[in-house]
Amino acid sequence: MTQLSTVPAASVAGMAFSTILSFGLPVALFFLFWKKTKVRPSFFFAGCATFFLSSMVLEQILHSVVFATAGTLLTENLWLYALYGGLAAAVFEECGRFLVMKRFLKCRLDKKDALMFGAGHGSIEAIFIVGLSYMNNLVLSTMINNGSMAASIATMEAEAQAPAAQSLAILWEMPSYQFYMAGVERVQAIALHIALSVLVFAAVKTGKKLFLGLALLFHFLVDTITILATSIMPIWAIEILVLIMVLGVGFVAYRVYRSDDGCPAAEKLD
Repeated sequence: MTQLSTVPAASVAGMAFSTILSFGLPVALFFLFWKKTKVRPSFFFAGCATFFLSSMVLEQILHSVVFATAGTLLTENLWLYALYGGLAAAVFEECGRFLVMKRFLKCRLDKKDALMFGAGHGSIEAIFIVGLSYMNNLVLSTMINNGSMAASIATMEAEAQAPAAQSLAILWEMPSYQFYMAGVERVQAIALHIALSVLVFAAVKTGKKLFLGLALLFHFLVDTITILATSIMPIWAIEILVLIMVLGVGFVAYRVYRSDDGCPAAEKLD
């Protein structure tokens, strides 16, 4: 029978932490904005749909074409990969936000709704990227630790057993704290999406493309710098760097949100 190492309890706890955060924070934000600010819940789901269409569908189509065409040119050059990844994410997500707000929501959109829209955008990303995958990791870790995974692998063809076991090795080899970092990173990402949604809202309501340009620039910089940092910094340092960038974007968005010139109230638009 194939021997599998035990997944440390601290790693399992980290997976549970990030899973709960990735599902729990979206629910908490939804009810917080809905109950406390009386924001219409439909804008949360509009944000969810915008992320799914722009990032999970359209952007993935571009990636499949680009990577098939470029081959290893992008994947083996970190700078090109970071620049391309940051640019693609910024263009698809921010332009997607802008088009949805301008085309479908402009007449009904208030600046508080922009917060709900951004929460929906970031929340569905958290669920897809971390929540579902970490839930799967929890199931696999439980099966590994109670021995059922080894028994399942033992039923495979002999040549398939080693690759199957190796594919699971990351669960016990990865430092436990990194499983916690996934949840922390999603909190920061949701905050970033809320801030960027405020900037895009300002572009839609005022007609000033400067705000859309800022959203594109900030998104591009955060993603590109984060990818580049993976080659020279440990994950905990990267999260601190991301926090600093998110706070900077959040400060700009807060100033715009508080300004009637940047984010006019709905009643002033008639």
